Amino acid sequence: PTYRPTYRPTYRPTYRPTYKPTYRPTYTPTYTPTYRPTYTPTYKPVVFPITEPRPAPSYTEPYPQEDHPDESYHDFFNDLHTDGQREGIDCPSIAEVVCKTPGFALLCEALTITGLINFLEFGTEWTLFAPTNEAIKRLIESVPKGTLNLQGMTDLLRFHLVEDIAVRFDHMFCERWIQMSDGDFTYTHCRGFDKYQVGRGNGFQESVIMLKDSPIILREDIFACNGIIHSIDTMLLPEWWQT
Repeated sequence: PTYRPTYRPTYRPTYRPTYKPTYRPTYTPTYTPTYRPTYTPTYKPVVFPITEPRPAPSYTEPYPQEDHPDESYHDFFNDLHTDGQREGIDCPSIAEVVCKTPGFALLCEALTITGLINFLEFGTEWTLFAPTNEAIKRLIESVPKGTLNLQGMTDLLRFHLVEDIAVRFDHMFCERWIQMSDGDFTYTHCRGFDKYQVGRGNGFQESVIMLKDSPIILREDIFACNGIIHSIDTMLLPEWWQT
């Protein structure tokens, strides 16, 4: 209080105090939450964290530039892909990715002739081990003319497909077997950071894997709406191919 009373009263009385103390204010007002969660996934989540940097692999033979898939498809859908079809987004199927990639031109032609291309356009998830043009040319040149009929080509291409699952590169476990769509199996062999997918008709000699004839995965995890593609430098060959 002042030592002496003031000469004049204040012009207006003070405001009436609040009945209850105010709640603690928020530092920043929150936005209204979304009614439903968003569909867009986080930017390239990893399934299993890695503890060391992964150097770029090197190959004995350079990978031809024309065999690289269309970057506009690879980069964009690598970020947006989730299991199964994506709702509301016009993304390419495995069939579209293959047929729009110059390095897979012969594969597209073979899938079309055999009718398998129709199964890769939508629906069920697939994993495709996609041989490059050079891989298919080497196979055609290695067999006598006229011996590879339509049924044989169909069975051979089915040996490059895994049905009902999109198998990522990191989920291809070393020294394990993968069942293909024709019921036969291929073997995942690891050497350093490289992975080979080997059929019994490729590089097996008395249970010993010969890497010279084994398909190496050149480019992994090419995503599409209905599955995933791994590019290989040699055709996968089943056991019946040797006979």
